[in-house]
Amino acid sequence: MIAYILSFFLLLNIYSLPMNLEKAGDYNKKFKTVEQSADLKRINNRFFNREPVTFKKLEPGEDLAEAGKGSTIYFAYANDGTPLAVIKRLPLDDSIDRKELNDEVSSLHEKYFYNAKHFKVPKLIGTAEFASEEESSAYVIESVAAGESINNLLKSAAKASGRDRFFALRTLKESVENTARSFAEMHKVRKYSSYSTYYDNYFDYSKEGKFNGPYGIIHGDAHLGNIFYNKKTGKTTFIDLSFMPRSIGKGAPVGLDSGKFIFTLEAIGSFYGLSVSEIDQLTEAYTSTYLAGNPKMTKKLLNQYTEVAYKDFAFPSDSFDDDSTGQGDFLYRYAVSKVGKSGKTVFA
Repeated sequence: MIAYILSFFLLLNIYSLPMNLEKAGDYNKKFKTVEQSADLKRINNRFFNREPVTFKKLEPGEDLAEAGKGSTIYFAYANDGTPLAVIKRLPLDDSIDRKELNDEVSSLHEKYFYNAKHFKVPKLIGTAEFASEEESSAYVIESVAAGESINNLLKSAAKASGRDRFFALRTLKESVENTARSFAEMHKVRKYSSYSTYYDNYFDYSKEGKFNGPYGIIHGDAHLGNIFYNKKTGKTTFIDLSFMPRSIGKGAPVGLDSGKFIFTLEAIGSFYGLSVSEIDQLTEAYTSTYLAGNPKMTKKLLNQYTEVAYKDFAFPSDSFDDDSTGQGDFLYRYAVSKVGKSGKTVFA
């Protein structure tokens, strides 16, 4: 006899279902239609209560942004193709998994961002938890990020030529500039005089004394696959916010977001084949826009935090095959070219 426990909450008004998005967020990932499991059927009945829903499962790709580590991701679509939600499944095996669930949920309805001008976070639709004799699983149901990830915008720009390349690069630059404005806004919403010791353990390079202020709330995993830009609205949406609650509690060095973003912008731009000049224009667009929005940060500090990202991604030499061509492998080699072989990463 399988027993299950279902707990859920629906958030009204601001957390209503996104019924009119033009398409599902790109996510740079491959999806495979799956049959509805018992859990998915219960979620369908409870949260969607409409025409039968199609569920597609994320199939991890070779890009770092497509790694799909840890949790299982589903998209829910109505029969007419309308995207209803992103569903993240988290296995509940121990207290660490429970904390990840709580962090994910708390970041999706963080009160500090209700009035943000430049960016959005996904809207929490609800949560569900199921238990059987074999396993326990929790599900976080959230709205779909509109637009395309910067990773995909960059990939498209690199493939384009002529007039198409000009316009693709212009859109990519707009996405980078709005990301900079968004981070500047996020980083100033709440100020701290110090930061959580969590970051001393998470980043080995902090022991070298590079973690200067200012301190505030950060995303915590600011690579190009976690940032979506909607060119119709000019809005940026940040996804994968499970690291954010650590900074909400006690603060974090805000430069960590910019450092990882600049590093991945440089490295992934090189990976897809943007020219050095094009990459420099993009990084300069980010830097100048961010500094204009957050005058307490300096260009010197941004450079230091970018070096933190380089060093945190410089894996030991035996982590990848020398002839490997994957995106993660390329990022490792790019980081090593900047700072040499040192340390190991937990920054991905």
